[in-house]
Amino acid sequence: MRRCGGTSAIRDPKRYGYDNVAEHQAEAAAFAIHFLLATAGVRDPAGELATLDHYELLVPGTRTMARYFAMQPGFAGHPLRAVLTTGRTR
Repeated sequence: MRRCGGTSAIRDPKRYGYDNVAEHQAEAAAFAIHFLLATAGVRDPAGELATLDHYELLVPGTRTMARYFAMQPGFAGHPLRAVLTTGRTR
């Protein structure tokens, strides 16, 4: 199985996106957008980053996509933008 954007492939054949790179990338993008929208009012970055770890387990590549979307103008004011794009909380 090919890798999706340099990330691990979905290994479970029952998961949506298994063995289909385009669907895998779409699933990672959808999870990333959901994560960013759900954390728009966050006050505890560490706790929310643990949630992102769970998203990443479900669909590898979600963290990479969240980082990419966090750099876009639409998420310029997102409270996790700095930590997602630089790794620093302040």
